Amino acid sequence: TEEGNPPYNASMAILLRALLENAEFRANFINQFADQLNTAFVPDRVIAQIDSMETALVPEMQEHIDRYGRPISLTAWNSSVQTMRDFAVNRPGYQRQHVVEHFGLSGTANVTLNVSDPAHGSIRISSILINEETIGISGAPYPWTGIYFRDVPIAVKAIPAPGYAFVGWTE
Repeated sequence: TEEGNPPYNASMAILLRALLENAEFRANFINQFADQLNTAFVPDRVIAQIDSMETALVPEMQEHIDRYGRPISLTAWNSSVQTMRDFAVNRPGYQRQHVVEHFGLSGTANVTLNVSDPAHGSIRISSILINEETIGISGAPYPWTGIYFRDVPIAVKAIPAPGYAFVGWTE
């Protein structure tokens, strides 16, 4: 960037800032942020993707190093891959803290959801339908725990399976 200019398109930031002045948009933005951190960017999922790419690339790395001299060694490459894993583990916490600070929120809270029998229905929290097909959920989907932001209302809906009716919530 030229000196004094921000490293982003400032005119695009104006639009987002204006949208964030709307309380409904701001709440949806914050909850969608949480939804993504609770699904697509769950550290186990991101690490699994890194591991998959590492498995695909490792047979070619020594030839790449010999040909191009970069990275300087297989050890250096392995170190870089580990740095990505560490980033995947640490980044969600930093992102959550950034959202808390930017929007002046009082912190985060763990939200745990469960159903009496997964064959009888499921739960939607914000934009996430909690089931085995949802990205970032591995194994049995319930009980499910996500991290959401305090001071921001979250929509939670019970979705009965065909032939079943929602009876009620319990704590």
